[in-house]
Amino acid sequence: MRRRTRCRLPGRCWGGFPPGREWSLKIESFSGFCSVPPLHQPGAGSPAPYSYLLLNIGVRADGTTGTLEPRALFRHQLAAGALFRAELAYQLEWRLGLRAMREGRVFELIGVSRTLMADFSKRRAEIEAVLKRNGWAGPAASESVALDTRRQKNAVPRSVLFERWQELGRVHGWSTPELESLLYTPSLAWNRTRERAETSVAAITELTRGRNYFAERHLLQAVAEEAQGRGLGGREVISLTKAFFQTPGLVPLAEFRGEPVWTTKEVLQLERELFRSVEALRARQIPRVLEALSFELNPEQREALQNVCSSFGGITLVQGMAGTGKSTLFRTAREIWERAGFTVLGPPLPGKQPVVWKNRPEFPARPFTEHFMIWRRDR
Repeated sequence: MRRRTRCRLPGRCWGGFPPGREWSLKIESFSGFCSVPPLHQPGAGSPAPYSYLLLNIGVRADGTTGTLEPRALFRHQLAAGALFRAELAYQLEWRLGLRAMREGRVFELIGVSRTLMADFSKRRAEIEAVLKRNGWAGPAASESVALDTRRQKNAVPRSVLFERWQELGRVHGWSTPELESLLYTPSLAWNRTRERAETSVAAITELTRGRNYFAERHLLQAVAEEAQGRGLGGREVISLTKAFFQTPGLVPLAEFRGEPVWTTKEVLQLERELFRSVEALRARQIPRVLEALSFELNPEQREALQNVCSSFGGITLVQGMAGTGKSTLFRTAREIWERAGFTVLGPPLPGKQPVVWKNRPEFPARPFTEHFMIWRRDR
């Protein structure tokens, strides 16, 4: 018999009330139920027991029901995933004596064969191959490729799956004795005060490396990702996140898309220096070198190129719809600037767009604030 975990939780739901032929919409608080059955439907043969969180219909105070308003759930899904992974790493460490090690945004268990993990991670390897082949990067591009390449899942009996996984483990020299050798192994105790301090510093540093401003959910995600492998669980992640807002280092800004956002004093100082540099560039003109270019341009692109490469001022913006040739335009502009002796730095790269200069090591693509920090350090 499958065990189901049921819990009561607060939330919000849509309520539709038709006066005449039109529908009006309002949001009300409700108490709902969620059910978490431990189902096994692995993708690409991976031994991943997926836990499906089913948020059922909401019950209002008056006893009527309504569907859930999902926007807040989708908005917080990355932060929730990071918090789940931090708590999972913590429980594996404290309950089973395993050791977790952060690897990018996720964690690995120290001692588990990397070749075995790679063999079991076929789906992710497939997505990364498509991203690499097309020169794409970022979470938006990964999500798009995952949807485009997703295959229909066939239900396979759990007993059959276990046999396959055990056989693959034996091929890699991994079975019960290897796992037991990792359980409850003696290791140095964490210095929790130091780990909390280092997690906070690393989280805000990494967060502001790619963001000028951020919401609370972004900070929670950054703290949760840094907490993996440090012996810090979900409660401490939430505690550390809340503590940030009690420090003078964070500066509140206006709301953005309905949620409060913050920045740091360091980022504000960087932006002030950036604007001063832009003002200093107003009298500077970039020379035109429009002859013998490597790329063929249409008349509209040549006109835009002329404006970009010969305009006065520190910043020039080019706006155009997808497919209108902006990437070719900027490749040509880069060629012109390099011929004129300028060093060309890459802009931030949106995940859903091709990485135009990804394969050019001499053209580093970093967030603009990171470029500016490097420039300020080296000038």
